[in-house]
Amino acid sequence: MDAFEKVRTRLETQPQEEYEVVNAEIKHGGFVYYQEGCCLVRSKDEEADSDNYEVLFNLEELKLDQPFIDCIRVAPDEKYVAAKIRTEDSETSTLVVVKLSDQPVMEASFPNVSSFEWVKDEEDEDVLFYTFQRNLRCHDV
Repeated sequence: MDAFEKVRTRLETQPQEEYEVVNAEIKHGGFVYYQEGCCLVRSKDEEADSDNYEVLFNLEELKLDQPFIDCIRVAPDEKYVAAKIRTEDSETSTLVVVKLSDQPVMEASFPNVSSFEWVKDEEDEDVLFYTFQRNLRCHDV
Protein backbone atom coordinates (compact mmCIF):
# COMPACT_ATOMS: atom_id res chain seq x y z
CA MET A 1 0.00 0.00 0.00
CA ASP A 2 1.54 3.34 -1.04
CA ALA A 3 1.66 6.47 1.14
CA PHE A 4 -1.41 8.08 -0.45
CA GLU A 5 -3.49 4.94 0.12
CA LYS A 6 -2.37 4.92 3.77
CA VAL A 7 -3.36 8.57 4.19
CA ARG A 8 -6.74 8.04 2.53
CA THR A 9 -7.41 4.99 4.73
CA ARG A 10 -6.45 6.94 7.85
CA LEU A 11 -8.62 9.90 6.89
CA GLU A 12 -11.58 7.61 6.26
CA THR A 13 -11.14 5.75 9.57
CA GLN A 14 -10.05 8.65 11.80
CA PRO A 15 -12.78 9.49 14.32
CA GLN A 16 -14.52 12.70 13.33
CA GLU A 17 -16.43 13.25 16.56
CA GLU A 18 -13.42 14.96 18.14
CA TYR A 19 -14.21 18.07 16.08
CA GLU A 20 -17.33 20.13 16.58
CA VAL A 21 -17.28 22.89 14.00
CA VAL A 22 -19.42 26.01 14.43
CA ASN A 23 -18.39 28.60 11.82
CA ALA A 24 -14.64 29.00 12.29
CA GLU A 25 -14.77 27.71 15.85
CA ILE A 26 -13.58 24.27 16.86
CA LYS A 27 -13.65 22.36 20.13
CA HIS A 28 -10.73 20.02 20.66
CA GLY A 29 -9.53 18.54 23.91
CA GLY A 30 -10.45 20.92 26.71
CA PHE A 31 -10.23 24.04 24.54
CA VAL A 32 -12.27 26.08 22.08
CA TYR A 33 -10.30 27.64 19.19
CA TYR A 34 -11.82 30.63 17.38
CA GLN A 35 -11.27 34.12 15.95
CA GLU A 36 -11.54 37.09 18.29
CA GLY A 37 -11.04 40.39 16.47
CA CYS A 38 -7.92 39.96 14.32
CA CYS A 39 -6.55 37.07 16.35
CA LEU A 40 -6.67 33.29 16.47
CA VAL A 41 -7.36 32.51 20.13
CA ARG A 42 -8.19 29.62 22.42
CA SER A 43 -9.94 29.41 25.74
CA LYS A 44 -10.79 26.62 28.10
CA ASP A 45 -14.08 25.02 27.12
CA GLU A 46 -15.87 26.16 30.28
CA GLU A 47 -14.63 29.77 29.78
CA ALA A 48 -15.51 30.05 26.07
CA ASP A 49 -18.05 32.84 26.58
CA SER A 50 -15.77 35.02 28.70
CA ASP A 51 -12.97 37.42 27.78
CA ASN A 52 -10.45 35.01 29.31
CA TYR A 53 -8.61 33.67 26.23
CA GLU A 54 -5.06 33.10 25.01
CA VAL A 55 -3.94 34.80 21.78
CA LEU A 56 -2.20 32.27 19.53
CA PHE A 57 -1.64 34.36 16.39
CA ASN A 58 -2.39 37.89 15.18
CA LEU A 59 -3.82 37.78 11.64
CA GLU A 60 -2.43 41.27 10.94
CA GLU A 61 1.05 39.70 10.74
CA LEU A 62 0.03 38.34 7.32
CA LYS A 63 -0.50 41.90 6.01
CA LEU A 64 -3.76 40.95 4.26
CA ASP A 65 -6.75 43.24 3.75
CA GLN A 66 -9.47 42.28 6.27
CA PRO A 67 -8.39 38.68 6.93
CA PHE A 68 -10.67 36.14 8.57
CA ILE A 69 -10.30 32.53 9.64
CA ASP A 70 -12.03 30.12 7.30
CA CYS A 71 -11.11 26.82 8.96
CA ILE A 72 -9.24 25.61 12.07
CA ARG A 73 -7.74 22.17 12.80
CA VAL A 74 -5.81 21.07 15.88
CA ALA A 75 -3.12 18.39 15.64
CA PRO A 76 -4.08 15.12 17.37
CA ASP A 77 -1.33 15.53 19.99
CA GLU A 78 -2.46 19.16 20.54
CA LYS A 79 1.04 20.58 19.99
CA TYR A 80 0.05 22.50 16.84
CA VAL A 81 -2.96 24.30 15.42
CA ALA A 82 -3.45 25.11 11.73
CA ALA A 83 -5.80 27.80 10.41
CA LYS A 84 -6.80 28.70 6.86
CA ILE A 85 -6.96 32.49 6.46
CA ARG A 86 -8.92 34.25 3.70
CA THR A 87 -9.95 37.76 2.76
CA GLU A 88 -13.37 39.02 1.69
CA ASP A 89 -12.24 39.88 -1.84
CA SER A 90 -10.30 36.71 -2.64
CA GLU A 91 -10.85 32.96 -2.85
CA THR A 92 -7.18 32.22 -2.19
CA SER A 93 -6.21 31.18 1.31
CA THR A 94 -3.07 31.14 3.41
CA LEU A 95 -2.49 28.25 5.79
CA VAL A 96 -0.81 29.19 9.07
CA VAL A 97 0.66 26.60 11.46
CA VAL A 98 1.14 27.69 15.08
CA LYS A 99 3.16 25.74 17.64
CA LEU A 100 1.27 25.67 20.93
CA SER A 101 3.53 26.38 23.91
CA ASP A 102 3.90 28.90 26.72
CA GLN A 103 4.66 31.45 23.98
CA PRO A 104 2.76 30.30 20.84
CA VAL A 105 4.71 30.96 17.65
CA MET A 106 3.90 30.70 13.95
CA GLU A 107 6.04 27.84 12.63
CA ALA A 108 5.05 28.01 8.95
CA SER A 109 2.70 29.55 6.42
CA PHE A 110 1.68 28.23 3.01
CA PRO A 111 -0.04 30.34 0.31
CA ASN A 112 -2.87 29.19 -1.98
CA VAL A 113 -4.01 26.28 0.21
CA SER A 114 -7.44 24.90 -0.59
CA SER A 115 -7.77 22.14 2.04
CA PHE A 116 -5.82 20.56 4.88
CA GLU A 117 -6.04 17.86 7.55
CA TRP A 118 -3.93 16.47 10.38
CA VAL A 119 -3.23 12.71 10.61
CA LYS A 120 -0.90 10.47 12.62
CA ASP A 121 1.76 8.53 10.73
CA GLU A 122 3.08 5.04 11.49
CA GLU A 123 5.51 6.43 14.09
CA ASP A 124 2.56 8.13 15.84
CA GLU A 125 3.78 11.58 14.75
CA ASP A 126 1.37 14.29 13.62
CA VAL A 127 1.52 15.04 9.90
CA LEU A 128 -0.22 17.92 8.14
CA PHE A 129 -1.50 17.17 4.64
CA TYR A 130 -2.62 20.05 2.46
CA THR A 131 -3.59 20.74 -1.12
CA PHE A 132 -2.91 23.96 -2.95
CA GLN A 133 -4.07 25.61 -6.14
CA ARG A 134 -1.83 26.39 -9.10
CA ASN A 135 -2.45 27.96 -12.50
CA LEU A 136 -6.18 28.43 -12.08
CA ARG A 137 -7.89 30.23 -14.94
CA CYS A 138 -11.38 31.49 -15.58
CA HIS A 139 -12.92 30.88 -19.00
CA ASP A 140 -16.23 32.09 -20.40
CA VAL A 141 -18.11 29.27 -22.07
